[in-house]
Amino acid sequence: MKQLFSILIMLSSFLSMAQPESNPGWKELQEKVIPWSNMMAASGNAKGKSITVQGRTFTPYQIALIDTFTNWIKKSYIPIGGLPQPERLALPDGVENRPYVPKGTGVSMGMWAPCYDATGKKIIQAQPASASRITILTNHIKGVEEANNYNTPSQYYFTMYYTPKGIFIDEADQKKNAPFVNEIKSKIGNYFVYFTGRRVNVMLMPGNELPIVQITKAELLDEGEKAIQRTYPDDKSSVRIEVLNTIRRLREKYKNNLQSPAFINQGQLSIYCFTGDGDLFTKQISTPYMFPVYRINPEMYELSNKDKPQWVSISFPYATEKSSTVDWEIFKAMTKNFNYQYVYDYFFNPDKVKGKSYQPLNIVSQAAAEEKNNAKQNNTAKTKTFPAGIHFMEDFADATSGTMPAGWTSTQNNRGFTIETPKGETGNWLLLDNQANLIPSSLKKPLPENFTVEFDLLTTDFTNRAGRTITLSLDDGKNAYLSLLLAPGNNENLSIYPSMGIIKLNAAGKSGYHNIEFTSYSNKKTKAHVRIVKLGTSIKAFVNGTQIKSDPKYNQDYEKEMQLPANTAFTNLKWQADTVSPGEDRGNVYISNIKITKD
Repeated sequence: MKQLFSILIMLSSFLSMAQPESNPGWKELQEKVIPWSNMMAASGNAKGKSITVQGRTFTPYQIALIDTFTNWIKKSYIPIGGLPQPERLALPDGVENRPYVPKGTGVSMGMWAPCYDATGKKIIQAQPASASRITILTNHIKGVEEANNYNTPSQYYFTMYYTPKGIFIDEADQKKNAPFVNEIKSKIGNYFVYFTGRRVNVMLMPGNELPIVQITKAELLDEGEKAIQRTYPDDKSSVRIEVLNTIRRLREKYKNNLQSPAFINQGQLSIYCFTGDGDLFTKQISTPYMFPVYRINPEMYELSNKDKPQWVSISFPYATEKSSTVDWEIFKAMTKNFNYQYVYDYFFNPDKVKGKSYQPLNIVSQAAAEEKNNAKQNNTAKTKTFPAGIHFMEDFADATSGTMPAGWTSTQNNRGFTIETPKGETGNWLLLDNQANLIPSSLKKPLPENFTVEFDLLTTDFTNRAGRTITLSLDDGKNAYLSLLLAPGNNENLSIYPSMGIIKLNAAGKSGYHNIEFTSYSNKKTKAHVRIVKLGTSIKAFVNGTQIKSDPKYNQDYEKEMQLPANTAFTNLKWQADTVSPGEDRGNVYISNIKITKD
């Protein structure tokens, strides 16, 4: 039942991904160079060259850094798949509830998902709007949780799950994170690098150490008293009385080590941590780790008013070739082209770059980006000639391992695929790895009115209760969506962990669903020959000759439930692999011998 539930969840996600395109040109523009000349009007709180921002005064130099950073980004990166828009920032932003951080300025360059407007000529934001960002800011720290109520215009308290040198507090997390940090450092240099979610943060500053200090229990309790008195000035307030009593109780409990560093069992410090009868200095069963409490060195406030930044924060999305094109191109630009050494010297060793303008490590140009992008698109769009009666055919005989096979694409369009001949097999097979998807971009559309799609799957041995799941989806881009899911079971106990086949149809507002358990495809019987046959409004699927059709005991009418609307013309096919968690042994799965015939 757990396996079936997981499969149903995956089916639901595939259905959501198959919704018709609502933004004209969105799919095409995801892979296109979008020149900087298309850049949208700037947003953000720093308007033009004005040095007064939301009542705070900055220096002309600080405001000018916004344009400086923007130019550095433009010299290092050519937008592909993203419509650029600079967000010009002077921090703290008076609109946000973060008025107590040191002054800083910079730019957050958003690369918005693009589409065409109603004229089909102008590129605009797709909806719902989403952006990938390159952000460069002075005197700013990513990934902190401010201590509500504690902060005043002259002090800033916060929690952060790192030491001032960027090391995880938890040793196990540091070990898991280290390969990613080392990957970035190997590309950009030995700078202060840490992650917040899927974003890479590079901090440039002398000594590679943040100008912050961990406070003591005594300071936390003392400042807590001041905070509750500021927040609840009425000395008869029940909240004020409760919080002050808790602080007095904790001060007495820890009177012998009040000068020790403060770690708390909550991710965010506030006066409300002192309500109830708990002890925020004690690890709870539900607490995965304790958070250190920091404050920024007080002298940073005065220094942040001056023209020399105390540190520079640069952040961008972490990506691989399987990521979206916009994220992958940003990642490559920021790890191969962006000149971190120049930026460091510009602020902290200015004599080294005196009289020198910023240059990326690798020169970029729109023309070169377009040439490379066109070559990739030409490979994807490559057409093939097939024998009479064959609408499409692929055995990967001409494919080169490590590249995208000609005439194919993927939503992970920057990637390549492993092509090999598994032990004991003949011919070439394509490995469908974790979350991989494969789309025949050279497919002549639409498919014939009557057709047969067939292909072979090959699994390797595995010890988990089920092997890798593959789903083939077909849709007409309008109102018909069909999915076929296949999962090999474990031959050690097929009665409990059977092989499964599920076919589901959503068409014209109606749906049909059928599934079978079978034994002919498992970790020991490793091959499955799959066929989908469409004749008129009827569509059926078979695995190793067995139709995927629910057991008669369920009294389901297959012919009625699985009827396509008249004149349905399928236009899109996609094979999708599932996700495998670390440590799961579910083997590998390969595909080959794909053929679509006209019936």
